[in-house]
Amino acid sequence: MRWFDYHRLFHRLHWAKCGKHQKVIVSKVRHMTAELEPLFGHVLAESDNLKIVGAYPRRFEDCPWATVWPRSGLIRWQDGTIEGETLWADNNLADCADYSSRWSWFPRRLNGRFFNLSLYWWSNYYHWFCDVLPRLHQLTDRLQSDVQVISPALSPYQAESLTLVGVALSRCLTYTDRRPWKVERLLYASPVAMTGDHEPKSLSWMRDKIRLSILKHSDDRLGRRRLYVTRCRAACRRIVNEAELQPILDDYGFETVECEILSFAEQVRLFSEASIVVGSHGGGLTNILWCGRGASVFDIQQPHAVRRCYWSLARALGHHYFCAIGEAQKVVRGEPNIRVDPDRFRRALTTVLNGA
Repeated sequence: MRWFDYHRLFHRLHWAKCGKHQKVIVSKVRHMTAELEPLFGHVLAESDNLKIVGAYPRRFEDCPWATVWPRSGLIRWQDGTIEGETLWADNNLADCADYSSRWSWFPRRLNGRFFNLSLYWWSNYYHWFCDVLPRLHQLTDRLQSDVQVISPALSPYQAESLTLVGVALSRCLTYTDRRPWKVERLLYASPVAMTGDHEPKSLSWMRDKIRLSILKHSDDRLGRRRLYVTRCRAACRRIVNEAELQPILDDYGFETVECEILSFAEQVRLFSEASIVVGSHGGGLTNILWCGRGASVFDIQQPHAVRRCYWSLARALGHHYFCAIGEAQKVVRGEPNIRVDPDRFRRALTTVLNGA
């Protein structure tokens, strides 16, 4: 049985060499499954993205001569072991192109103290806000002036949000190399929870700092706007008959939002004014982070990849969660698109509005 399978089924063991000290951290894993109750459609019995692993024990360690692959978040310790937490699951190692590259045989040595910012899937909008930034909770005070933050090249929203939670870009050492970096000392902080799960305290810390910085107030009251998040520009998980749903959305007073064309600050302001957010499962729904407490989210998924992440996020934020499972429409590459029956959509939307 592989290490990470053992971790998920029974308990978590982590061995980490830090100087001359060796630590064993043991924690129980809750055996729970997200109970989604679709307003229409069905969750397939083989859906495997609904298992809840939960929070990780917080680790803060200062370790010698660790090797870092910033594009994937991978870390290898001095004794040759791979840090499984940064990859979420051990089978993700096979997909780390930078790790399997021939350049891995020639790491670049850097003297000094460093913190590696990235985790697996760090470049995705959801994973950035729900995995990477919450990890900085209780850590910003530990990043002393002599610690440099290793980061891949950041997008504008990542650079802005990183600054807003207290990490100045002047402290970041941007990775543009092909070779991994072997650093003299690595300050390591574990993720706060398995990806797809959420730890409310760290999540709220990140959310509140960003909301306060952009909105200039701490008012957390529920807004009034009704938003429909379209994925019309996406390669997959688009609702293919969106035109058939538009009259229904118009009847209920929804505004259609293309998150891709908005700046990060514009997204925060817009969603802070929302009471209900509806859309196909995707990164745009991450913006329920900025809604006032008690908002409603209606997450439309496709049957072959039903995921718990927005169910979990809504629970952590104190929002109301609704979902539905549409009909899969095959695409050449990527996950299927979705077709939604207009009559079922109208009835479901009425339920969401009545339950809000």
